[in-house]
Amino acid sequence: MEYEGTIRIFQSLGGGGARFGVVFSPYVQRVEGGTCGVRRFNVLQQVIAFLKILGVRKDLIATALHQLVAGRSAEIPSVVLSEKVVQRRGLDCTVTEKRRES
Repeated sequence: MEYEGTIRIFQSLGGGGARFGVVFSPYVQRVEGGTCGVRRFNVLQQVIAFLKILGVRKDLIATALHQLVAGRSAEIPSVVLSEKVVQRRGLDCTVTEKRRES
């Protein structure tokens, strides 16, 4: 099974802990009170490496990198990930879990 959705990358500007968070939001019916897994990274290079592992195109990574370096959040729309990748890479969410159960 494959899921199409948007990868959202945000920055935590204050406090300790991981500086970047990556979330995959699939374009399937939302679940009331649903949650999505967040992968957290300390440095931008880790985010870039993770996006490469997911198979995100280089031009889309470059655009996201430009936005993140400018201090903004970034979105990469229309990303297709397999169920295996979603699970193994910690991007599972209530929506994908419910879809597997049905």
